[in-house]
Amino acid sequence: MAKGKFKSYLREVQKDLHGAEKEALKEASKHLVKSMKKKIRSRKKSTPGQPPGKASGNLTKGLGYTIEMPAINMQHDPFALVGGHAPGYQLHLMELGTKERRQTTTGKSTGKVRPRPFIRPTFQEEANAVRDIMLKAWL
Repeated sequence: MAKGKFKSYLREVQKDLHGAEKEALKEASKHLVKSMKKKIRSRKKSTPGQPPGKASGNLTKGLGYTIEMPAINMQHDPFALVGGHAPGYQLHLMELGTKERRQTTTGKSTGKVRPRPFIRPTFQEEANAVRDIMLKAWL
């Protein structure tokens, strides 16, 4: 029996796989954000149940994504967070709507906002495209 050293390339393979997953997540996330922004740009004013209109541009500026890459030795896969951040502080209010809100200190009523969903519908509509993007990373 021949004597020799055994060298494992498991770490390098894991790094390569994580890198491929990261790139696929990045492409899928970009696709989702672009689709959401497209919905907002398509209208000036919106009615309840329709995607919000583009007024100040803060909604589109506030859409983005983050890729989370746990350490390779952890038992978690990379994942993406797609949604809103500054300056789109009102994204959740537009998506889900609000209850009747009380009056401000100046006595002005802040009113009620009826839902204008665009995030969840985009995720549902683009599910097949996202799946295809993720599968391309493995083929």
